[in-house]
Amino acid sequence: MPMTFPTAVELLHGLGESEAREFARLCTERRFRAGNTIFSKGDPADSLCILREGFVRLVSLSEQGAETILHLLKADTIFGELLLSEELRAFTAVADSDAVISFIPRASFLKFLAASPAVSLNFIRLLSNRLARVEKTFSEFGHTWSYHRLARALLRLAEEHGEKT
Repeated sequence: MPMTFPTAVELLHGLGESEAREFARLCTERRFRAGNTIFSKGDPADSLCILREGFVRLVSLSEQGAETILHLLKADTIFGELLLSEELRAFTAVADSDAVISFIPRASFLKFLAASPAVSLNFIRLLSNRLARVEKTFSEFGHTWSYHRLARALLRLAEEHGEKT
């Protein structure tokens, strides 16, 4: 059975059925066990990742092995979007649970972006939102106390990953 993508994947909003099938055809699906490394800092950034199932954490590791969590991801989220920069991976991605991830190679993704204005706009919107979040986070470091930053981080995690009870 061919791979399909749910409409919940924000990158693919607005795609027709045939475009979605073509995108899926360009991807390779892999399964990861909880705790497995998906990619490491310094690896070539040669593909975009779409988290299909499970949870992933993006981390920075110090030379002493201390881990700083940069972002927690849930299903239907893309990551590794810096593939367009042709730089090496800047962080490590680790499966927090059993996970299914689709990978689309850089060359295939670039061709798809060129052929699909909807996906190009979605990608620009995703990058812009992430840049805005990073800028907001950095601005908070200079203007707030650590307990304020912690409270904001906990609220953001609750909004992104919490369940209403």
